[in-house]
Amino acid sequence: MKQFTNLSLKDRKRIEILIISNLSASIIAKQLGFHRSTITREIQRNSLPCNIYSADFAEKRVKKRQRKKKEGKRKLDLNLKLKQYIFKKIEDCHSPNQIVESLKKLYKKFTIDTNMQVYFADPRSPWQRGTNENTNGLIRQFFPKGTDFNQVTSREIKRVERLLNNRPRKSLGYFTPNEVYFKLLH
Repeated sequence: MKQFTNLSLKDRKRIEILIISNLSASIIAKQLGFHRSTITREIQRNSLPCNIYSADFAEKRVKKRQRKKKEGKRKLDLNLKLKQYIFKKIEDCHSPNQIVESLKKLYKKFTIDTNMQVYFADPRSPWQRGTNENTNGLIRQFFPKGTDFNQVTSREIKRVERLLNNRPRKSLGYFTPNEVYFKLLH
């Protein structure tokens, strides 16, 4: 058995072929010289949402996780204007609560200008945004947390959009979102 090393793309390609050949994780592990838990963990962590193992998908997922570990989780870095706004308020000695309230005023202006309501849930209170959390869960059936959407095609997104918009929802009286939408139009 090999000393522990990360699986390479070549290893993942071999795993994919052996899975297609209908071999068990134990047999795959023996053939490749890895511990069985390494192979089962690889398959569980890096399979497509429909439980199909793809070496290319697995490799992208692993690389993304490695990149995320290096980059950290600084969401503010993803929105430069918001970051500048917040840092300006901090420089002006505003408290975090004052900054949050000033942002809410901006959203109120947005609501008035666009006639679209904006709601703020309390932090770490997922029960206040039930439909949103439920929809996120449905989306994650197809695109697990951490999916690099730069690697997902528009066609794949449209497919998932179609599937979810044609799936009955309890919150809509078991109508589909599309049925409710078209009913509102007519």
